[in-house]
Amino acid sequence: MSFCKTIKKVVISAGAALGAMYITNKVIENSLTVRQLTDSDCRTYEWSNGDVAYTVTGKGKPILLLHNLSATGSSYEWNYIIDALAHNRKVYALDLPGCGRSEKPYQSYITYYFVQLIESFITDIIQEPVDVIVSGNSCPAAISSANFCKDMVSSLCLINPLDGGITESDSTIFTKALSSLLQLPIIGTFVYNMMICRNRIAKLLTEGFFYNPFEVDEELIQAFYESGHMSSSAGRFLLASQLGGYMTSNTEHALAQLDMPINIILGDESKINRDACDAYLEVSDEISVAEVPETGLLPQLEDPITFLQVLNLLLDADNDAFYASEPKEECTEDTSDEAVEETVEEEIIEEASDETETDEVTEEVVVETTEETCAEKAACEEATEEACVEKVADEEIATVVDDVIEPFDDSVESTD
Repeated sequence: MSFCKTIKKVVISAGAALGAMYITNKVIENSLTVRQLTDSDCRTYEWSNGDVAYTVTGKGKPILLLHNLSATGSSYEWNYIIDALAHNRKVYALDLPGCGRSEKPYQSYITYYFVQLIESFITDIIQEPVDVIVSGNSCPAAISSANFCKDMVSSLCLINPLDGGITESDSTIFTKALSSLLQLPIIGTFVYNMMICRNRIAKLLTEGFFYNPFEVDEELIQAFYESGHMSSSAGRFLLASQLGGYMTSNTEHALAQLDMPINIILGDESKINRDACDAYLEVSDEISVAEVPETGLLPQLEDPITFLQVLNLLLDADNDAFYASEPKEECTEDTSDEAVEETVEEEIIEEASDETETDEVTEEVVVETTEETCAEKAACEEATEEACVEKVADEEIATVVDDVIEPFDDSVESTD
C-alpha cells in the first residue's frame, strides 16, 4: 500500500515538474520580443531541406558571409561591417539552418548538411564566382563546399577557424548525455532555455568571445538571445548535434586540394585558435595569416574598423581588391554649336596666354644675359685698371732706383 502511495507521489511530482517546465517554456517563447533580427530586406531561399533566410546588399563582385555555427549565431555577426563591404561589393549574408531567422528542423545536424546548403546557395542564388568569408565553426563546411565547386569560389577567408575536423572530437560521455537530453520535447526545451538565458549569453560573450568585455553591449546580447530562442527554441537540436560530436568532420583532404587564395584572420587574444591555425598551415603552407590586435573570437564585432583594414590587405595581396574600382562616370560633354564656339575661344585664349608667357620668359632671359655681360665687362675694366696701376708703380720704382744708383756710377768714373 505504501509502495503505491510512493509511486503516486512520484507521478504527481513528475507531472507537476513537467507542467512547470512546460509553462516556463511557453512564457519564454511568448515573451520573446524580436528587436535586433528584424531586417525588412530579409529574403528566403527555398532550399530543398528547409527555408534559409538571407540578405543582399550592394552591387559588384559578390561576397558570401557565413557566421559562426552555433545556436545563438546569425548574420547579425556581420552587421558592423556589411555597409562597408557593400560599398562596391554585392554582399550575401546567410542565417544558417538551425540559426537566426532560418528554419530550424527537428533533426540531427552533420557538417555535410551545411556543405550541401552552401553549394546549392552559390549555384542557385549567387550564380557567379564569389569570395567566401566564414567564421568559427562554419569553416569546415565552407572548405568542403569550396572543394566541391572550385569554379564558383574565388577565395576563402577563415576567421578564427576551430579544429575544422583536423583534430579529434572533444565530445565526452557527459556531453553526449546532455545531447540526448536536449532532444526531449519538454525537458530538453527547458534545459536549453536555462542554458541559453541572457546571463549565460552575456558571460559567454564577455569571457569567451570578446577580449575586451566592455565592447559587449545590450543590443549584442539581445541579438544572440533572439537567435537562440526563435522558432520555439528549436536551436537546441543544433546544440545537441554539436555536443554529441555529430558535426566533426575531417577537412584535411579538401583543404589540401584547394588551389585558390586562402587567408586566416585571428583575433590575437584568441588563444584556443593557435593550435587550429598551426594545423591548417601544416596541411597547406600557402595560407596567409593575419591578426587583429586586442580582439577575441569575433574581431568583426569587437573591432570592425581594424578587421576591415586587415581583410583589405589580405585580399589586395591576392590581387583581388577589397573594394572594386569606382564606376566610371557617364560622358556629359555638350556637343552643341555654342559649346564648340566656347571651346574654340578658350583654346585661342590659352594659346595667347602661352605666347605671352613665352615672350615674358624670353625678355627675362635677355635681361639676365645683358646683366651678365655688363658684369663681365666691369670685371675686365677693373682688371685693366689694376694692371695699369701696377705698371705705373713699377715705373716709379725703377726711376727711384736709377736716381739712387747714378751718383755711385759718377763717383766711380771720376776715380778712374
